[in-house]
Amino acid sequence: MSWMDFVKAWRRYVDGRAPVPSAAPERPPAGDDDAPLEQPLILTVPPPPGADEFTAALRSAGDLLASLQPRFGPTWERLKPRVEAAREAERERLYSAAVLRQVPELLEWAQVDGEGETFLTLAELALQPVLRPFAATLVAGRSLAAWRRPFCPVCGREADVARIRPDNLRFLHCPVCDTEWPVTRLSCVWCGADDPKKVQFFTLEVLEPWRVDTCEVCGGYMKTLDQRSGGPLAMPGVDLFVEDARTLQLDLLAQREGFRRGGRAH
Repeated sequence: MSWMDFVKAWRRYVDGRAPVPSAAPERPPAGDDDAPLEQPLILTVPPPPGADEFTAALRSAGDLLASLQPRFGPTWERLKPRVEAAREAERERLYSAAVLRQVPELLEWAQVDGEGETFLTLAELALQPVLRPFAATLVAGRSLAAWRRPFCPVCGREADVARIRPDNLRFLHCPVCDTEWPVTRLSCVWCGADDPKKVQFFTLEVLEPWRVDTCEVCGGYMKTLDQRSGGPLAMPGVDLFVEDARTLQLDLLAQREGFRRGGRAH
């Protein structure tokens, strides 16, 4: 199984398992849907009940990853029984730590020396079927125009990719809850630099209309799907999480040139 096979298989799982919230998430106290946000909503709005769904997704993600990366197999064989045997209170604590990305707590629970980053990746994947419908309901009717930050206004995760829509507006995308929010099109998403001599882009013909926006001020880069050219990738329902995996060659080229996702100043 290739990495792309894994990503596609995982998104099929998410599409099939993502629950529909039975009720709208609670709004922040005295909240105004049009008021500018000061922090990610996940810090002020209780997350949905999802410990059981998260645990089930964690098992599925671990099984899939072990089939992709045999070296992870022995680690997962030790960890999977603990996931399956976790009692309700333990599942709740694990889910809460994952939602708030409390890395020390997650690593202490997993106890997977040398595979810590892999387990953190699994935890992020396992949140997708829970947080995606939660975020969609939470931001419905809410303006995110004033957010303009490189991390998600709902769950706080760092943006993975951007897209420029056919209407010329640029949006960032969250890899965990799939929220999208607008940002300035001609400036660096990481540091805000807007000097055209410092903020440029490059692409590969075989991967167009994807491109890489780079910033010489902070050293950051962001892959961007330019949907203004039309074609299949201009459809609003394109899965940017899958597309991020499909365009890893652009990441390698950017990193080879000394840029990094997030930038030095972020």
